[in-house]
Amino acid sequence: MSMYLPGLISLGWTPVDIGPSTLERISSLLSSYKKILWIGPTSFDLTEEFSVGATQLGQILNKASHNSCDIILVGGAVCKAVKAISDSSSQYTAFENESIVWEFLKGRILPGIAALDKSYPYQIPWDDVFSDTKQPLFVDIGSGRPPS
Repeated sequence: MSMYLPGLISLGWTPVDIGPSTLERISSLLSSYKKILWIGPTSFDLTEEFSVGATQLGQILNKASHNSCDIILVGGAVCKAVKAISDSSSQYTAFENESIVWEFLKGRILPGIAALDKSYPYQIPWDDVFSDTKQPLFVDIGSGRPPS
């Protein structure tokens, strides 16, 4: 395996992991951030040889989360990587299904939210329901079936 500096990977080659110089640059940048969105790779079932960088990035984010940084994880691979090294997954906002996040970021209407809009005939008093806008808003759409 060879290491290349960022931006110097030969045309047609695919990087398989994050190298030490990239991790160092990322670490120095992230120390001043208050909110980080990590949209990760499509799989984390790579060999241990090719997952060292992702694990180290997870450790960097774990440290940042202890410094009052909000961490948003997108994708099953990222969630799995961080769960493997984190002492508390409750300090992260995690979306294992990245396709939903991509749809939202593209500005598309999410079917579950659209169904809520159409089926609830009353005006929602958001100021009463959601008075502290600095806190996260969680909407549990559910399946529509009663709990068993």
